[in-house]
Amino acid sequence: MAGADLLVQAYQRTDGLPVTSSRCSNNDCPYHFPEKLIPLMIINCLHDKPLPVYGEGLNVRDWLYVEDHCKAIDLVVRNGRIGEIYNIGGHNEIGKTVVAEPPAFPPAFPCSIKVGTETFFDYILLRTQEIEDDGTYVIGNKEQEGHFYFEVRINPKKPRKPDFKINMVGGSNREHLNYLRFMKTLSTDKNIHIYMLLTNEDLIAGYINDMDLKIGFPHIEEDIYFLERVCTIEEYFGVTLKPDGAISQGEYDTVVRVSDLIRNDEVRGTWTEVTFTGILDQHFREELTTMDEELYGFSYVGVSHVDLFGAEFEFQFMRTFNCARIVEYEKLKKKIEVLDDGDDVKITFRAGDDKRTVDTLKIPEHIDRAS
Repeated sequence: MAGADLLVQAYQRTDGLPVTSSRCSNNDCPYHFPEKLIPLMIINCLHDKPLPVYGEGLNVRDWLYVEDHCKAIDLVVRNGRIGEIYNIGGHNEIGKTVVAEPPAFPPAFPCSIKVGTETFFDYILLRTQEIEDDGTYVIGNKEQEGHFYFEVRINPKKPRKPDFKINMVGGSNREHLNYLRFMKTLSTDKNIHIYMLLTNEDLIAGYINDMDLKIGFPHIEEDIYFLERVCTIEEYFGVTLKPDGAISQGEYDTVVRVSDLIRNDEVRGTWTEVTFTGILDQHFREELTTMDEELYGFSYVGVSHVDLFGAEFEFQFMRTFNCARIVEYEKLKKKIEVLDDGDDVKITFRAGDDKRTVDTLKIPEHIDRAS
């Protein structure tokens, strides 16, 4: 039928043959062949025979009485537009409740998802979502609220491996990090288990042959490394970062630096020269004039303002310079003599032989945190 339909359409489009096409639902009529669904059911009822259910009983059909179909054809012939195709239906879909009501799908059941012996998702509500015509069961967690979607297609009647579909849409950085760790482990171990929590046994276990995972960095290990640090910052400062799209080198460096400060007691670096600006008062004046040009080490408390991936936050840190000297110290002392209290004064330090610095978020209590 489909071939004839296309052949007629080809003549109409190529040669302008005056053709209209109609496509209809299943027809029923008097003297219908006895093997067809409606007469078969009527005959079996009359003879007290079982009513057959085809497949899983999920087929749905639309039925159109033959005289109604003829009226529709006449209407198309008289009033139809040349070249158009008209679908003729009765809007009388029956099957699930009229022909045979299929058994209700069992309620959702809690599962965990493991790779080998390691659990990555400890509570997933799975349910039979569909039974296809060939007997394939589609089981997934579509009804469960969340960002992780899991689906498995399995046909108990066919000796084939289950077909897994795994996807993550949206979600927090912590959820996405867990998903990436799951997929990385799955890429090497490939042994996935759907474990039923109520019965403490595997529902399905199988191996993943092919995986298609979209990541932002060239390697999944780099994505995991970066997201681990993003999560560290989010949880420490109570912010939400949204690293969507391309990530600049500056943003990447900021994530590494700030997360290093959170994770470690000390973060070491190097320096060559730094300039500070202070407000001159009597106490500051006395300290500057009594300093030596050579300093063997000093610390200061600074405030870092961060604007990162849609979030703004700030934090105090202490930086220690192991060896420093004041640049043009004698010139600085003479300048202080003519400045008034309240004036700004700039002091430039240059690294000595030891160019190391140490940064930390752990500021001793006796140090003025507001300085």
